[in-house]
Amino acid sequence: MAYYITLFSPDTYQTFTETERSISGFLESQKTQANAIKKGDKLIAYVTKLSRWVGILEVTGDYFISNTPVYSSEDIYTLRFPVKEIVWLSLDQALPVDDEECWTSLSFTKNLPKKSTAWTNMVRGNLRRFEEEDGNWIESYLKRQLSTPKAFSAQ
Repeated sequence: MAYYITLFSPDTYQTFTETERSISGFLESQKTQANAIKKGDKLIAYVTKLSRWVGILEVTGDYFISNTPVYSSEDIYTLRFPVKEIVWLSLDQALPVDDEECWTSLSFTKNLPKKSTAWTNMVRGNLRRFEEEDGNWIESYLKRQLSTPKAFSAQ
């Protein structure tokens, strides 16, 4: 099992939230990265502009290509994975990257000053693979949010 990032804008987060959350879509140009993803791998959802970790989706099968709209009538995310929601949080409970516990725990942030943007390479493209330690940490934190939610103020 491996962890990969899936990016959402605030708008696509809202659209995805309103669906069954059973299909995660990507651009067909990401087929090379998609070929590495296997059943049982997990997608860690990150919301851009807000810099928050919001969910975990487990891949339940191979990707497929479909032009049938899922998210909008002009759906460009035609490379699709069937997924099962493990965690999906509201934005006020989603974990900000700059939260002290998060910042000091992730390999790509912990040795950087808080205002640094050097870590953002990790969240610049869909389907980048996480270090297992980072994926495990984010997943366990987000699962903890389900049982004992903590609200984070808007940034």
